Amino acid sequence: MGLVRWIAGPRACTEIREEFRVHRDECRAALVAQGLAPEQADAEAAHRFGDEEAHARRCESELLEERLGELRRAAAIAATCGLALVGALYASASESSLPFHQVFCLHLLYGLPLVLVAGACAARLGHWVVRYGLLGLGVLVFWLELFLGTHMGYGAWQSMDSPPEEAFADGAQLLGSLLAGWLPGFFLAGTAFSVSALASRIGSPPRATG
Repeated sequence: MGLVRWIAGPRACTEIREEFRVHRDECRAALVAQGLAPEQADAEAAHRFGDEEAHARRCESELLEERLGELRRAAAIAATCGLALVGALYASASESSLPFHQVFCLHLLYGLPLVLVAGACAARLGHWVVRYGLLGLGVLVFWLELFLGTHMGYGAWQSMDSPPEEAFADGAQLLGSLLAGWLPGFFLAGTAFSVSALASRIGSPPRATG
């Protein structure tokens, strides 16, 4: 299944087949040790374990369902954390810069949860192309929303009645968000990735080998 390879990774698919062959070979060796001829042991082992392709498809389907469930849970937790951070940022806005923070937080309402979701979900993906692609997309979206939020926030601040002098000091902030806006996105995505990966290792039971 191609989707399993992209989500769980080719290594997981290979391990499914290797585990099947190891158990089948162990069964064959045990039958030979009991006195069966090698040809009879091969036939009996094949009868007990069935077709390798059918077994692989069934296990890959179960693995895909498990990984999709993990992705949904990780995305929900990361999105909730992102929205909570935006709410806390909005609540801490000072009265003098309230128009700026209103517009700025409105843009972060999309960028911050998305970069956390991208980082958390990337930790649960097996294929490196999908993993780093999702991380890059999250950082890029957050970078764009950070720049637009700064630009539009200062515009709203400047359009209020009797704006303070600070409302027109937007040049350095805009340049900084444009040139270095990827840094906070990279930090947030990396943090979400690390926390999600750690939670996955702690919460995953050891894989049965017998």
